[in-house]
Amino acid sequence: MLAPLLAVLAAAPAADAPAFAAWVQPLGTLAAGADSLALGRSRALYLPIGFSVAPPPLPFELAFELTFAAGEERIPNASRTVFGGLASAGPVFRLFSPRRLSGFFVAPKIWASYLQHEAIAPLGFEIFQSGTTAELGAGLDLGYQLSVGRLYGAVVVGAGAGVAFGGGAPLGSIYAFDALFSGWSDPQGANQPALFLSLNLNLVRLGVAF
Repeated sequence: MLAPLLAVLAAAPAADAPAFAAWVQPLGTLAAGADSLALGRSRALYLPIGFSVAPPPLPFELAFELTFAAGEERIPNASRTVFGGLASAGPVFRLFSPRRLSGFFVAPKIWASYLQHEAIAPLGFEIFQSGTTAELGAGLDLGYQLSVGRLYGAVVVGAGAGVAFGGGAPLGSIYAFDALFSGWSDPQGANQPALFLSLNLNLVRLGVAF
């Protein structure tokens, strides 16, 4: 059933290379679902989407990402839910390729994220805590992108650093933060700003180009 759709999308677009691409990053979504099934005690939803714009007058492109994350984890006598999101933006500089949305690229970006944690746990239970965490950071992605007809794909890796604020679980928490970035935070108090490093492990983008 997908063959006719893929044939239409792969048909060569008229005239010039596409100037717009909308994409998803499916590996994180699949990993969150697999994690939920494997553990049996947690549920997670992770949805990273984005789009790239290549205005003809500019020698570079612009990329925007928006990620929504929500989840629930239960252990005996305690549980917590977490929800929030991440937004990032930055230029995409093509390397060795004059064609828009194609070839190797380097992409600096800035991002902001917000996570709300709600815990139901006995007094003094320190594993789960209620509160919020907010983050400001900057990073650099490296990758290769390709547009074929109406199909768009990219392979991306990246790293960054930033500052986290708030009284929720630290951003180094695998459960709370693996959907956004795999981050390691400075082990400061929950209400103290924390410096952290992060890796962008979304890796793959798949979408359509126009």
